[in-house]
Amino acid sequence: ALRAVRGDLHRGREEAARGAAGRCEVSDGMAASARRLAVVDDDATTRRALKTLLEEEGWRVDVFASAEDALPALASEGFAALVTDNVLPGIRGVELARRVRATHASMRCVIISGYDQPSDVDVPWLRKPIDFDALLSTLDAPI
Repeated sequence: ALRAVRGDLHRGREEAARGAAGRCEVSDGMAASARRLAVVDDDATTRRALKTLLEEEGWRVDVFASAEDALPALASEGFAALVTDNVLPGIRGVELARRVRATHASMRCVIISGYDQPSDVDVPWLRKPIDFDALLSTLDAPI
């Protein structure tokens, strides 16, 4: 399953590179410094792959293995987006996104999961294996 995640991430990156020229541009007047993103996933390979691919798209990426590790950093005003796995040790990704949105309403939050989106979750949700092009579109969409 892990190879599938990495394979889809790389295939999505190749497709994005072929069809999305200029995606590294800062859109909607967002300052380059505002393109800081947190990735939270307990799988080290997924964290590394997302970090590499998102940095190639112009994001400044900080990675965390758990919500508890990420919360102190996310308390700052320096992040524009959060991409988090839902199934994490301790605090789940949905709860992390809710906490972040409670204090930073303008922060884009995206949940990635191998499971279907529960009906009571109003955060953008992408199924694993991750379609990287869909992730980029979700990150670039208006809040």
